[in-house]
Amino acid sequence: TPLYHGMWHWELPSGFGWAAFDPEHSVMFCRSVVKDGRCWHLTLVKTCPLNIVYFDGTSAVKLSSGTLDSQDIIIWGDVRPHHSFNEWSRIMALYDWGREFNIDGSVK
Repeated sequence: TPLYHGMWHWELPSGFGWAAFDPEHSVMFCRSVVKDGRCWHLTLVKTCPLNIVYFDGTSAVKLSSGTLDSQDIIIWGDVRPHHSFNEWSRIMALYDWGREFNIDGSVK
């Protein structure tokens, strides 16, 4: 399954990041950052099976009204609405939790 990553600068990601299943989705994020329309669009292909955690519904929406509750419970054991907009804290906590289970990433 190809994954896509749009970004405004011409460098390979060196750490954690995101990828989309649709190229149109990844380009949309690039355009939200760059006003002149420039976008570096990467196509990524994994050469072995991925172990992922899938969060369905509106779990990618950063709100304190419940959209992130299942992620909170998995990574912290309780609901933490004050972490709703702290994406890097959530990514790092999910990564730390997933290492025990050989998780490669999450899908929202």
